[in-house]
Amino acid sequence: MPACLRSESGFGWRALLMAWALGALLALACWPRAAQAHASSLAYLELSGDRSSTLLQADVSLRDLDAALDLDVDGDAQLTWGELRLAEPRVQAWLAQGIALRDCPAPWQAGPLALEQRGDGLYARLRLSAPCPLPPDPPLHYRLLAEVDATHRALLRIERAGQATQATLLSPETASAATEAPMAFWREGVHHLITGHDHLLFLLCLLLPALPRRLAGPPQAGELGRTLRPIVGWVTAFTLAHSLTLGLAVLGGLRLPATLIEPLIAASIVLAAVDNLRPFLHRLLGLPRWGVALLFGLVHGFGFAGALGELNLPPAAMAWALLQFNLGLEVAQLSLVALAVAALWRLRAWPGYGRWVQGLGSSLAAVAGTVWLWQRLA
Repeated sequence: MPACLRSESGFGWRALLMAWALGALLALACWPRAAQAHASSLAYLELSGDRSSTLLQADVSLRDLDAALDLDVDGDAQLTWGELRLAEPRVQAWLAQGIALRDCPAPWQAGPLALEQRGDGLYARLRLSAPCPLPPDPPLHYRLLAEVDATHRALLRIERAGQATQATLLSPETASAATEAPMAFWREGVHHLITGHDHLLFLLCLLLPALPRRLAGPPQAGELGRTLRPIVGWVTAFTLAHSLTLGLAVLGGLRLPATLIEPLIAASIVLAAVDNLRPFLHRLLGLPRWGVALLFGLVHGFGFAGALGELNLPPAAMAWALLQFNLGLEVAQLSLVALAVAALWRLRAWPGYGRWVQGLGSSLAAVAGTVWLWQRLA
């Protein structure tokens, strides 16, 4: 095959097209899951009260309500206000049973449903009240979506008279959760990265060309150091960039709509993967590889910020939550990068590394990014 028809990784373009087609079929087979590559299942709870009554405002996304209660009557994959109003008693009962106020024998009294537009879509809002005082920590037993989505979380904000606003994360895995549970947001940072498949795939795209294949034989002097230096630079640039925009979004109120950020994240995967096969970003943007990681990291930071930005906590509490979240994010990221580099380091002596690891891996990443981009734009 002429050199002009062969990719930089040694993977022929005919084989690349076949890999792209195969990857597209696999992605389409997993279409519903692919669309949720970065969409988190989150509910937003606000709890307040005094010595005689407790009020709870619960915002649950329409997609989660439909997954739990099958509200799409006509099966057109579009949940309408009419379908939601028709199921209002079911929604009220489901929420009242799934969020229990501790040490309160009286049932919740539910108000009418309303809609709330958040950064990641439409939410159903329901206000509940109970004739019981707001209990001490932990105030709630939370069981929503326990059998539907193991990754579901609820961001709980509590306002008590004469006390600072508190916040924590609840999951259906725990019967109850204490307010300001130790390192709750640290654990959520770890969870957010591990379940953020698009972020992980972008990091893998950065790593694939970092370990060029070598012929079998003993390691050369300084080979490991020469290989790790650019990786450290790329990951550091990506980390600094997404930490910057994460902080600006959460603390500074710099928000960009998810309808813009989510397609850009998918597009970053496509561009990084194609650049692995036919390097063009350096010529197009005039940036070295670490500069490209820095640029795309700014975009990914807005993707990380979505949930925290909705908490509306006081500055000190928000800063503490952000610090925990970002530390958990970075620990998880560095751990997964270390595992990936260790695996690729072992594979680099294989003669098929360029063709089957870098070439095929980048091709499949480009396919996944293309499918996510199409779905998020649609």
